[in-house]
Amino acid sequence: MSNIVELPLPTRMITEEEVAKLHSNAFRDLETPIRDCLMMGKITEQLMSEADHGSHSELVFAMFHLSRMLDKLDLNYHAAWHGEPTCD
Repeated sequence: MSNIVELPLPTRMITEEEVAKLHSNAFRDLETPIRDCLMMGKITEQLMSEADHGSHSELVFAMFHLSRMLDKLDLNYHAAWHGEPTCD
């Protein structure tokens, strides 16, 4: 069997400390995108509640549910940041 892609071998092993630092940086880098999504969800939720008068009930449900999911994501992110348990 031939190899389709030849991957280079690492020149050295990556330590657990380096992996932890990479994960820490990646986790921290999520804060701004999470905040942006949360704020856009709030804006969209408000606009949707003002614009729809019962004619698109499935769309309204989806928007409000998405907004709640974004709230929960934000809560879980901050709970994890502080080492607290997250909620389902």
